[in-house]
Amino acid sequence: MKFYAAQEHEHHAPHRTWHSVLYYIVVIVLFWCVFELRKTYFRENSVSSRVKVEDSDDDVTIGEVNISSWTNNFQTKSKSNARQRIHVPKFMLDLYEQYKNDYGRNCTRPDVVRSVVPKQGGSSFLEPTVEDIIENHMLAFDIPAPNKDEELLSAELKILTLVQTPKTIIGVERIITLLVFNETVNEFQPLDNRHLFHFENTWISFNVTTPVMKLLQNVTFSNNILKVILRVRSVFSMYHGASESEFRLSLMPNNNNENIEHEYPVLLLSYMSRKDRNVQWNEEKRNYGSYKRSKRDSDDDYEDGTNRLLDTGQNPNGKSHVKRMKRLKNSCKKKSLYVNFADIGYNSWIIQPSGYEANQCVGKCFFPMAEHLSPSKHAIIQSLVHSISPPKAVRPCCTPISMNSISLMYIDEKGFLTLTYAYEDMVVDKCGCR
Repeated sequence: MKFYAAQEHEHHAPHRTWHSVLYYIVVIVLFWCVFELRKTYFRENSVSSRVKVEDSDDDVTIGEVNISSWTNNFQTKSKSNARQRIHVPKFMLDLYEQYKNDYGRNCTRPDVVRSVVPKQGGSSFLEPTVEDIIENHMLAFDIPAPNKDEELLSAELKILTLVQTPKTIIGVERIITLLVFNETVNEFQPLDNRHLFHFENTWISFNVTTPVMKLLQNVTFSNNILKVILRVRSVFSMYHGASESEFRLSLMPNNNNENIEHEYPVLLLSYMSRKDRNVQWNEEKRNYGSYKRSKRDSDDDYEDGTNRLLDTGQNPNGKSHVKRMKRLKNSCKKKSLYVNFADIGYNSWIIQPSGYEANQCVGKCFFPMAEHLSPSKHAIIQSLVHSISPPKAVRPCCTPISMNSISLMYIDEKGFLTLTYAYEDMVVDKCGCR
């Protein structure tokens, strides 16, 4: 009996061994198929050129970020703290210094530059494959409508890359794709792509002029919100030993609290006055030439007119030398006046400069008035009447007759950081009698 049992066991043993081998082969093949399908799924979803938002009442998610609620929350966010939270990028300060020192020399610079930080953001991290780590970072910018006398020239998105000590001789390698939400087709579409090799923290820029102009020109859109996705891909990350700590984008603060020291992504909007710059420049030259000619003519007219008025005998009695000197000392003139914006409470909305030389007009307009005061004919007559009958007419006023501009960085009425190349009528250039 034992002999037959042993024979039966020896007869079935090869079959059991073959079944075991076949079982393990099937399991390995199944694991390989699942791995490849998973790899293909993540690659198609991460490298896809479009991220579509379906027209439905259900919320749509990308990774772990809910796009619908993300946008809706932004639209209802209060803007009451616009003036209380303001981030001043260093490159805006550098641009202000350039404007201040280059006044009147560069005709190609924009007249106005506005800095816009994102109102809301979110991130998602897709599960890494053997080759890639995919990150999606979403930002929303509230685009201000240009003033009626402004024309948008360009829009530039600037983002700071944060790089730790690179492990390779080529630096930290990343591929960044910028996708912009297209309101017309209701989907995110690629706009630009960058292959980076960075050794240190670096600002990178993307030109977003076209989508911003489309937002401003299309009146059918419910709002002027620019929505973008920054897709960061770590190429062959597993093989290179890359990690998120090696390379990051300086986006929104992690604690979601307002932090003016944080290096936010910044959208720079550049504008130009609708008046043609060349026409304006030519007009200024023509006006300056005509001003010199008219000044000579007015000086001659003033001298002739004053002589005629003096010849009528209506001039007051002769003046002593002391009286003439006193009048000369107290006559209308330009005087220095430095204004510190903190002293008048304007530092709450003016960022740069902290103060400036504004000048002022002081003194009286005595008859006869000096030529350099450029009195109008009416001022001459009024001064003569006052000299004869003071109760009948007051003296002409010593007032600014020529003003200059300054470069000014400030928070505008909509709460946006604004740099104006020529903020008009800020400095007294010349005083006169009017």
